Amino acid sequence: MEASLPFSESFVFVYRETWTFLKRAWWIAALVVIPEVVALIPQMDSIFVSKYADIASIGWSTITYCLSSVVFYVFSRFVILDHDLRQALHYDSRTLRTYLPFASIFVMMCVLYDVVWTSAWRFAAALGYLVTLSLTALWAVSAPGGGNIVTPAESIRRGFFKLPWALTFAILSSLPFIILAMIFEPPDYDRDNASLAEWMHYGSALLMACSEQIVTYAIVHAFARHLGLKTEIQRLSSSRA
Repeated sequence: MEASLPFSESFVFVYRETWTFLKRAWWIAALVVIPEVVALIPQMDSIFVSKYADIASIGWSTITYCLSSVVFYVFSRFVILDHDLRQALHYDSRTLRTYLPFASIFVMMCVLYDVVWTSAWRFAAALGYLVTLSLTALWAVSAPGGGNIVTPAESIRRGFFKLPWALTFAILSSLPFIILAMIFEPPDYDRDNASLAEWMHYGSALLMACSEQIVTYAIVHAFARHLGLKTEIQRLSSSRA
């Protein structure tokens, strides 16, 4: 384990890594908003107003978060491997064996979060989402490596005592994007007769949503580093040879 990453350095880390990833791997980051783009297809409306709307909604959420788990995998390796995008995209049986258990839990958690979010328990859903990400940060960051990982139990044990720091940091680090997302949130309008300005507004909202998601991933990494995780990259680096 390495020295704990302080608050100010963690904040700089989050935005530096987010910007670098968006600049170098924007086409990977865009995967998180593909479902939003597909939802613009007029025929999609009929799917979500049918008698199977609830099943369709859960299925759609599952697809969305499966794509998000792919982006998290690439982002994590991108950060660990000092921005080597080619190696960040690499996967083999070892990485799949260590990452798929985390990805499965991540997808199920996010789908459950979506279901609760549509109810009257929005605040509880948001808090539960932040707490879960914080407690599993060490597991999440070590899982894509294909080597030794921090077990879920160990991750929760170590993260629990730093939970107030994690929640405070997550809220403050996300605040700029939360404000921007509110500013750029597209109004309801008729897509068939939308003006150019309205489409540009919608595009800006998608860009903010994509950036905010990458910031969330960076926050998970920052918390893991604050907990003192020294990522083992020897196994990853050996694949470069």
